[in-house]
Amino acid sequence: MNQLQGVNLGGWLVLERWMTPSVFEGTDAIDEHSFMQTVGAKTKLREHQKTFIQEEDFRWMQQNGINAVRIPIGYWIIDGDDPYISSIGRLDWAVQMCAKYQIKALICLHGAPGSQNGHDHSGQTGKAL
Repeated sequence: MNQLQGVNLGGWLVLERWMTPSVFEGTDAIDEHSFMQTVGAKTKLREHQKTFIQEEDFRWMQQNGINAVRIPIGYWIIDGDDPYISSIGRLDWAVQMCAKYQIKALICLHGAPGSQNGHDHSGQTGKAL
């Protein structure tokens, strides 16, 4: 069994203000839920998801001995439960890139329905439901 050397793609498919503050610029949003209710959020988030990680990054990972990547997701990734948007296509793309560059993908459910802990990484800050 090979030892895993990995990286985390936090802040990509689940927004966390402290990890990707530039996405939140110009808003009072504190989490993905409140961000998605701001003007132009869908366009800005789509651009972020398209540019945050690129094929060249997967190539770089492989060339530098990275053989595992953790990809946090929210429950809303498939259906885009309002106000969220679906990003299953980006996850599919990342898994394809992992396969192409012989990198293992660890998909982590980071946000459960109702916010499992009330922290921003669960999609909505505040009281967990």
